[in-house]
Amino acid sequence: MQHILLNLWLLAVALAPAIAAAGQPISAQWNYNHSDSVTAARWSNDGIITAIDNPEATMQALRKNGHAIKGKISTKKPKKRPVVKRMKKGDCLMFTIPSVTLPAGCDVDFSIVITSTDDNAPRYWLCEILDGDRWVTPSQEFLRNDPDGTPYSFDTRYFKSHQYTTFSQTFNLKHPITDGPLKVRCRVSSNRDNLDRRISPDSVGKTIMPAHEYTLASLTAWPGSHARYSHKAGILGNSFTYYNGSPFMLKAIARSQGHRLDLNVNTKGGQYLRNHLVLEQSRHVTDGHGYDYVILQDQSRQHSRYDVSHNDTILTETRALSAAFRENSPHATIILENTWAYPADDWAGFHSDSIFSGHLQSGARLIAEADTNIDRVSPIAVAFDKARAQGIPGLYAPDGSHPAINGTYLKACVNYLVIFGQPFDANVPDCGCAPDVASKLRAIAEQTVLGNDKYHSKTR
Repeated sequence: MQHILLNLWLLAVALAPAIAAAGQPISAQWNYNHSDSVTAARWSNDGIITAIDNPEATMQALRKNGHAIKGKISTKKPKKRPVVKRMKKGDCLMFTIPSVTLPAGCDVDFSIVITSTDDNAPRYWLCEILDGDRWVTPSQEFLRNDPDGTPYSFDTRYFKSHQYTTFSQTFNLKHPITDGPLKVRCRVSSNRDNLDRRISPDSVGKTIMPAHEYTLASLTAWPGSHARYSHKAGILGNSFTYYNGSPFMLKAIARSQGHRLDLNVNTKGGQYLRNHLVLEQSRHVTDGHGYDYVILQDQSRQHSRYDVSHNDTILTETRALSAAFRENSPHATIILENTWAYPADDWAGFHSDSIFSGHLQSGARLIAEADTNIDRVSPIAVAFDKARAQGIPGLYAPDGSHPAINGTYLKACVNYLVIFGQPFDANVPDCGCAPDVASKLRAIAEQTVLGNDKYHSKTR
């Protein structure tokens, strides 16, 4: 069902103790489903949410003194979400996988999606890992300073239109863990609220985390598997990207193949590329420097509209966004996603999957050829066509347009191959898909991308 998210990452190798053999990741993923009354009760009573793929792994809201903060469940429509009230400097969200054995030098990937429901919530957060007996932050290059000069990893803001902050960080353990807990925390780093005012002692500001289609958080350790290469990627999209956590899937797939992928992401439902030119969280992404790769996903029907009407506004908006990235990252490979055809609204009014897909593919190629900053097209529509032809299940969510878990995995696989251009090895994760289906989806992605430059390559 749509409201029960499957894993984005590998299922945990074992539950307790979680002792990984070489190359086998240890993983936990947190999501909240508003129909899950047991989870809601535990969050409200104890401030704890259990990982969906590992019942021993927990997310907990804690005061500076280590005491638990009781959570709340937002009653705001359309979706109920986990909320923490009255957080102040030093309070944190703690993510724990107990009883693991990890070697020194092990990489640990952490990702979280978070926002605020009002201006009074804390704005600045520091992400840290427990390494030995000390809490450790990443190097200074991954940190910024707030107005007081205090380092922070990410900030949240209140927007009536719900712009979530998507944050991803890779740590490297300097000390081994022997049958002990793996812990990462997001700690409120200063007493400044979303408007940069001082948080008053009686503030009831609310920090909120997503439910349903988003990934709330994920934590993965990679023992015995060393990243050979490091890359930086910026990703802008909408719900077709945030459903089931496509960027986090891409990161996990890349990491399994020896590529560390540092992500800077913003995804907000219903957005066109033009919206990302003004969205504050998107500007954080476009203003970034030194990207190796950029992935852009427009509103799901835009490319078919362009193929039919050749509306210059669509091309102008794409050019403006790609130029913003090109200015700060002149050597980046900029990739335009070719969105898949979907059956909702009678194939978007085209009455045929092949006609809808044909317009989407043609429109994406025309835009890419006309925009000198676009380097490649990610032929996700072609891969979906092949998967439908083979009768692969689980491509679409119940609404008939958004991706279900298999569709998200196929999208991530295609993007990985467009970026790196090499077939998958045996270490690639299934990311919560059934193993036999995941294998078929990877094969479809390879057939679509490898050796088929006509689908995705162009000369800038």
